[in-house]
Amino acid sequence: MNELFTEQELAQEFELAMRLLYFNSSSTGIMPRRSIEAIEGFLRRYRETDLMHNAETFYMIARLRANIERLIGAESGTVALVPNTSVGVNIVASGIPWKSGDRVLVGSMEFPGNTYPWLNQRHSGVATDWLPMTSGKITPEMFESAITPRTRLFAISSVQFSDGYRADLSAIAEICHERDIFLFVDGIQSAGALRADVSATGIDAFAAGGQKHMLSAYGTGFLYVSPRAMEKLHPAHDGWLSHFTSEEDFLDLLRHDMPQAPTAQRFEVGSLPYHSLWGMDATLNLLLEFGIDEIEQHNIGLAGLFCRLLRDFPEIEIASERAAFAKSHIVSIAVPSPKEFRAKLRESGVVCSFREGRLRFSFHIYNTENQVIALVEAIQNALMTIKL
Repeated sequence: MNELFTEQELAQEFELAMRLLYFNSSSTGIMPRRSIEAIEGFLRRYRETDLMHNAETFYMIARLRANIERLIGAESGTVALVPNTSVGVNIVASGIPWKSGDRVLVGSMEFPGNTYPWLNQRHSGVATDWLPMTSGKITPEMFESAITPRTRLFAISSVQFSDGYRADLSAIAEICHERDIFLFVDGIQSAGALRADVSATGIDAFAAGGQKHMLSAYGTGFLYVSPRAMEKLHPAHDGWLSHFTSEEDFLDLLRHDMPQAPTAQRFEVGSLPYHSLWGMDATLNLLLEFGIDEIEQHNIGLAGLFCRLLRDFPEIEIASERAAFAKSHIVSIAVPSPKEFRAKLRESGVVCSFREGRLRFSFHIYNTENQVIALVEAIQNALMTIKL
């Protein structure tokens, strides 16, 4: 397996990844140095100049939207910048012209950010049906069997937060299109780490915050809305920047008949966190330098190496699906005394998450084979300590 960075490059961009065995991008990703410098550069200009660099920032915003579209395989003009996944979910949930009696289908083990916005639509007469789950696994067959004649929308994660199960979104989208069901995807556990191909897959809307695998600051994220879905969604909130979208528009601000932007920019209500987005722009450039195909291959390769090395430890159960059709960059394992086990790993410099009674490890561009080997050695030492 080829590493994405040399040791010197890792130290330059991701100093924290050199000091820790950091396998927690599914919680918070490590921002590269170039992104932090981009944020600091903007704030320095903001403090020291006459702020006449605004045009440069607007050009950056346009570039960032285009680069996100490139990263996820989206059509031009289909990405809006939002502060987090939840805002993206709510834009869709509040923008669909619901009818009383409509139903939303959601997996019973979905992350709550992808459940509460749909439950909140009860005030519009919309009911939520729960697709029973015993793990992160949702197959197209499970989905199809749970559809009712009133199912209007299906909400699912591209990759499940608890165990890393990767949904077959192409097959699910095909069923949705046949039944005229809106497909919403919470993409925060895959964006920046795995291929998305939202357009080719047939996803109607896809939202992701930037703080995980997109290695960006909190308060950054995006919402993709397909051209098909754009015709159906009505923005529940409006603002001047949903209408005034160019420098020329700003010369005539007393117009009150400006149409909404024909692009997904119509979902951006007001001013954006420009400092954080300068950092996100720098990170997107880094991710696109490698290409999402190579990043996915690297990440899934490290997850596979981790699972192979764990076979020597019968005390450990790999809870994640590792079949080719569903494996991802996230691995969940069951260990003895998991909270104590995690504390022992932390003493060895290992950073991971505790989710649903198990330990969760996620692999990204700054992780290496040697780090995975060191991680397994730390797990072995923790096993010996807890056995004693």
